[in-house]
Amino acid sequence: MRCNLKCQAGFLTSSVLMYRSWERSMGRVSKNFKSKHGNGKPLTEAELKRLRRHIQSHAASARQRGSSRPVVDEIIFFLLADMGIKPKELCQLNIGDLPGQHKSDMLRVPNNGSKSFRELKLPIDVKTTLERFTKVWRPGARRSDPLLLSERGNRLAHMSVYSKVRRMGQEVGLKDLKPQRLRRTYMVNLFQQEQDLRLVQQCLGHSSIKTTAQALASCKSPNPKACDACGAKPNKNHPLRQIESGQWLCKQCYTEFR
Repeated sequence: MRCNLKCQAGFLTSSVLMYRSWERSMGRVSKNFKSKHGNGKPLTEAELKRLRRHIQSHAASARQRGSSRPVVDEIIFFLLADMGIKPKELCQLNIGDLPGQHKSDMLRVPNNGSKSFRELKLPIDVKTTLERFTKVWRPGARRSDPLLLSERGNRLAHMSVYSKVRRMGQEVGLKDLKPQRLRRTYMVNLFQQEQDLRLVQQCLGHSSIKTTAQALASCKSPNPKACDACGAKPNKNHPLRQIESGQWLCKQCYTEFR
């Protein structure tokens, strides 16, 4: 009996390994960071601008009609694309996490999977949108009440965030748009502006800076055309070198970085 169980367990294990090997050979699963965190490329500046314009236009029209759905879509977009919040963290936000509801004038984001939280500074337009939303659509809400509600009046589920983001993308011609792609876009734009890997880690809520470096590296092209620091183009005598954050540097910038 024990022999049969061991044989069956060994057969199942080998079958799973063979299936995963087949998936990798077919290009369906990657061995690197992308297999775990998704391989969607960050949105281009034009794509992000088109999506933002569409969402804000619908939200403005909805406010005139007295409809809340496009306004909620706008808040979801802001928190994902402009704050880099995870979908589950977004759904866990309460009224009491908003600026002015606690000691700090920053958004308090509960870290996913723990009782701790991080504080993020809100852009002026995002802060104004949240204040107007709570005043119009959530009057009298308690500090412990959810920030965003479903159509049934319950706390918004993270799967609903996925469907909403997918619908937003389809409306502007972006197929299979996911929250993680908006979060990646925020991550790349933030690093390009600040060039501070530790800051990006803190804003995204990564437990390890290695995770942040891997995420940035997975967004970079394997065939860089120029140095990310000074813009110098590579040649045979002066090839580019990749650092741990995934950025490609020329010989001079690499030496200064080290």
